[in-house]
Amino acid sequence: MIYTTTDGTFVGFGLHALRQHIYPHTIPQNPSASDYAHFGVVEVAEPSRPGDTFANTYELDITDGVASWTETPRAADDVATRMIEWRSQTVEAVKQEASKRILDRMPDFKQRNYIAFNLEMEKKERKGGTLTTDELAMVTFTEGEWEFAKAIRSASNVIEAEIALLTDVEAGVFDVENHPLWVV
Repeated sequence: MIYTTTDGTFVGFGLHALRQHIYPHTIPQNPSASDYAHFGVVEVAEPSRPGDTFANTYELDITDGVASWTETPRAADDVATRMIEWRSQTVEAVKQEASKRILDRMPDFKQRNYIAFNLEMEKKERKGGTLTTDELAMVTFTEGEWEFAKAIRSASNVIEAEIALLTDVEAGVFDVENHPLWVV
């Protein structure tokens, strides 16, 4: 919800903004029309927000108690700068998501343990030893974990490359966490 004063001056979005405006007075959790009138505040329905695009800026306009968004085109160099910044931030978010997915499955300590285990098994084989059934099973398991990590890294690389090709509108709805290329 949006709040304005009775003369149309913007107060803010939500009860938090309203409470700051009327401080030090208090307002109930669910204010009534008489509460608003007492403080000289009007409740205005919030219009649906436009999709975030790099090509436009949006300004809230409240006229005669009706709120709407006014769209203003950005300068071409501003659009390019914003898109470069967004791409850089989104590539970093993809890298963080890849790291999170790998670490969720294999925390650092497990990765170190797997490396140490495999080094010990290689050393054993180099010295002419034979791996037990359990050791072979563990080697196979750790190889599978390594393949998982490589698949996540590969998906990350493809998603990062895809980011460079997105249109303005596609960039506005790009969802890093739920991208279909992530391995389940």
